[in-house]
Amino acid sequence: MRWLGFYFPRLPLDIFADEQALPLAVSRREKGREMIDRCNEQAQAQGVRAGMPLNTALSLAAGLQVRERDRKREQQVLEGLAGWAWQYSSRISFDPLLMLLEVGASLKLFGGFSALLERMRQEQPLPDCLAYWALAPSPSAAALLARYRPETRIDDLQALSGQLADIPLRHLTRKRQVLALMQGIGLSTIGDCLQLPRPELARRTEPEFVLLLDRLLGRVP
Repeated sequence: MRWLGFYFPRLPLDIFADEQALPLAVSRREKGREMIDRCNEQAQAQGVRAGMPLNTALSLAAGLQVRERDRKREQQVLEGLAGWAWQYSSRISFDPLLMLLEVGASLKLFGGFSALLERMRQEQPLPDCLAYWALAPSPSAAALLARYRPETRIDDLQALSGQLADIPLRHLTRKRQVLALMQGIGLSTIGDCLQLPRPELARRTEPEFVLLLDRLLGRVP
């Protein structure tokens, strides 16, 4: 199987396209505080940055327009995009800000990956929406690479572990307990984990994390 992942990092902003001429920021609530999730170039020019407290951003940028992040609307946009993508794949799934397509059959039908990707770029219904892609033998790997190693193409399962080796574990899981445990035994990257024998890794961590790695490497669905 070949999975093509598309990551849309600006989608939380792009859904407010009609307001992009103004300094615009999307906010989120984090630990009881309103924070800047993303902002456009006009807001950045006035010093606004992602991760900044909302009150600080408002004090920096005159006329800053703030919209609460609308995850439901983001998902609706992705699902609408999937309606177009059905012509390339009958297996489509989603992660936050990600669309994943199994394109093994389409690679043959459209004359290879480069031709398929170019056709999709030309025809996709959101041409102004920034998208990063990655191709990998497992959906988990395609999603991870689209986010953190865009424009990576991996055709062989055997090459997958090497390409993923230097990616920090914090990109694979956000569970603090797991990350603290890994740090405690000197593991900080995916490659560090893969160097341990699987039974040893299972003993030192938890079954859920081992399953996460197995899915990433295409060992299990």
